[in-house]
Amino acid sequence: MKTRILLVDDEPNVLSSFRRQLRNAYEIVTEEDPTTALLALNLIRTRLTVFTCSPRKLEFVSRLSCSQHS
Repeated sequence: MKTRILLVDDEPNVLSSFRRQLRNAYEIVTEEDPTTALLALNLIRTRLTVFTCSPRKLEFVSRLSCSQHS
């Protein structure tokens, strides 16, 4: 069974590139929307979450951090 990772980026081309590079070693779940990604974290188990963050997306980082500690 492959390790599942969640990749979050608002650029589909970036997600596609990550998927191509990692698909043989990992089960890849991708999300373009940070809010949807946060919901996905509550529904699926992942070993790793990777996301890029622009300054306008800092609220997502804050909510992610809070959800991981509760």
